[in-house]
Parts: sequence; structure tokens; C-alpha cells
Amino acid sequence: MNAKKQTDSKTKRTVEILIEHDADLTATLSAFQKVCNHLSPICWNNGKPKSRRALHDAAYHKVKGIVSAQMTQTAIRFVSACYSKKKRRKISQPVHFKRPFALFLVGERGRDACFCPDGTLSIWTVSGRKRLAYYAPPYSRTLLRSALRIDSIRVKERKGKLVGFVTITLAKPKAEGLHFVGVDLNETNHIVGVKETGEVFFVSGLNYRIWMTKHRKLRARLQRKLAERKGQRRGTRSLRRRLQHLLLRQRNFTRTYCHTVAKGLVEWAGKDAILVLERLQNLRKKTSNTALNRRLHLFPYAKLRNYIVQKAEMKGMAVLFVDPSFTSQTCHACGSRGERQRHRFYCPACSTVYHADLNAAINILRRADETLRLRLEGGVVGRPSVVPLQRLAVLPEGSAVGGMQALHPLGDSGSPNRSFHGCGQGLQ
Repeated sequence: MNAKKQTDSKTKRTVEILIEHDADLTATLSAFQKVCNHLSPICWNNGKPKSRRALHDAAYHKVKGIVSAQMTQTAIRFVSACYSKKKRRKISQPVHFKRPFALFLVGERGRDACFCPDGTLSIWTVSGRKRLAYYAPPYSRTLLRSALRIDSIRVKERKGKLVGFVTITLAKPKAEGLHFVGVDLNETNHIVGVKETGEVFFVSGLNYRIWMTKHRKLRARLQRKLAERKGQRRGTRSLRRRLQHLLLRQRNFTRTYCHTVAKGLVEWAGKDAILVLERLQNLRKKTSNTALNRRLHLFPYAKLRNYIVQKAEMKGMAVLFVDPSFTSQTCHACGSRGERQRHRFYCPACSTVYHADLNAAINILRRADETLRLRLEGGVVGRPSVVPLQRLAVLPEGSAVGGMQALHPLGDSGSPNRSFHGCGQGLQ
């Protein structure tokens, strides 16, 4: 029990640093890649992957001497992890490592690398231990100083520069939540948050979907052109390079977007908040509707949820997950089952007309007390019970809440207000 509490009080993060270019370190990356590529077919074992111990017994004598003994053991653990039970179903052939890289263990003893007090990085290379200069951005420098332990450094070459990905262990601030904030994550409006006081945080996903649709069509057009050139036996290098560039651009855009809106939500909620999210599963399960499948696969739900949880933990905020059943189909005013049509929710029992996503966020908020009675999450102890809300007070239309435009519920006409789109400071 004490070990579990100690683990829950820590979290891991990865920060980037730039390392001084060195020929010996570059040769070390190539040597480590060579070891991993030699180990991979042996670990694959014709579709019956070997365990770490079995891989060590079968291959250590074949690869020893290329890198240090410690890094050879690291390569064995790294390759065996590539064939873990979770990843095994997606692998149909031995994994091939295309680009040079190396994983250096640090820990308390500084086995393969360590950060020296004089501001240099001591790291093992094929020519022995070396001290190299490195640069860390201000944000990364702050995290490195506050780290309880530096675990490892993964180094790879990117655009002629040596980039280090440093994995560190940080202490979680103690969570002392005082009020709940219901958060609904969905494909149409990515984030809808509501406090017990009635304040609303709203991020529309319209501009994000427009951007993704534009790039999807461009990628499809280039893929058709690539297929035509392959049929004509013409050069395709420039097309492949362009497609790879679009893929990286889309990945970076999605990551930046999720970081930005997650940070906005956490700052708006406040340090004394308990974020209440749905425990959704199988969100991308295929349906018979092709267009719906495409839209669900473009929605970065897991990335957005993980970033919210990470940023909340670093702020010392608790996160509570509740049952998502019928949150978008239940009326927040009377509790009866209603009808939802895109943005509009209508309850036949009490004739309530409301914004569908805001209605879901209120239902998520109200389920927090019920869930908290069954089990406590996030270290929240002694949290007073929330008084049931009869009707949330909604801010006047057009007013600003935490940098986001406040959401106004639907009128009797049921048509969504135009201000629903584009209330995220141009971040959609």
C-alpha cells in the first residue's frame, strides 16, 4: 500500500535538449542501431517472440563488444519490449530500426550518462566517456532542476543535429480539490467545461476539422498521383517526400493544438478544481457509416485526454473519471431521457431545450459526487458534497470566461448560435 502511494505521488515527463555535435557520439548511435537490428530477428523467432531472458541467452554472445556491456543489456531490454504482448498483435515481421539512435541509462549512478555540475553532459561513446555541451530551453531547464531523478536519455539525429529526449521523474503536487468541473470531450465541440457556479469553457472543433479535411484531401490527391507514377514507372521521390512532410505537419499541428486547448482548460478551471471526465472506451470502433468513421478517427480523443490529465497533475489538480452512460441523452433538469439532434437537446418530459454538449457536461458534473462516494481518485480526501443544481446559471452571451467566449444555451428555436464556432482564440 505504501509503495502504491509512493508511486502515485510521482509522474514521468520527457524533455528535449540539443547536444553538441560529436563524431564519436554519432558513431555510437550507429553502433547501437546495428545491435538492435541484429537482435530483432532473433527476438522475433518466426512469430513466437522470445522473452528478455531468452533473448539474452540466445544473442548476447553474438553482439557483445560492439557497444558497452551496459548498453548491450539496454538494447536487449529495448528490443524485447518491441515484441511485448500489447504490440505483438500489430507485428507481422521482424522490427527494423531505420535511423541511428541510442538509449543511455542515467539513474542515481549515472551509468551511461549524467549531467555534470559544470553544465556539461558526460556520456559514453565508442571512444570512451566524453563531456559534451548541451542546450536546454527554459521550460526544460526548469523541469530538469526540479526532477527527483533523471532516468534515461534517448539520443537521435534530426536534421543534422543531435537531439536528446530526457526522461525524468517529478513529484506530483498534493491535490486538494474544492469544487468539481464537468468536462465533456466530443468530436463536434472538442471541449465543453462547466463549473458548479455555471461558468462555461467552450472550444469548438470547427476550424480543426476544416484544417484536417483540407490536408486529407491534399494527401489523397498526392497518393493518387503517386499511384499513377508508379504505374508509369516514373520517379516518385519528390511525391514521397511531400507526403512525408504533410504527415509530420499534421502530427505537429495536432500535438500543438491539444497542448494549447488542454492548457487553456486547466488554467480556466483553477488549481482548486477537480476535473471530471468520462471514462470512454472503443471510441474509434468502426460503424457502417464511412463518413462518421473518418471523423471519429480524426478526433484526437486519447491525446487530448492525456494532455489534460498531465497538465492537471502538474498543477496539483485531481482528475475524476465517471461512467459515461447516457450523459448526452439525459436531461440535466429532470433526469428523463431526451432527444439529441447535433447541437440541440430536447426533453419531451419537461420541454427543456438546451445545447447538447453543455447538457452532457452538466450531467458529467453531477455524476462526480456519486462516483466519489464509491471510490476516491486523485488523492482527494474529505471533499464536501455538492449541492444538487436545479438549473445552472449561464453567463450572458458574448461575455468572456478564462479567455474563452461564454456559451449561451439554445433558444426555443433550437438552432445553434453562430458564436459557438470560433470561441477558442483562433486555436481550433
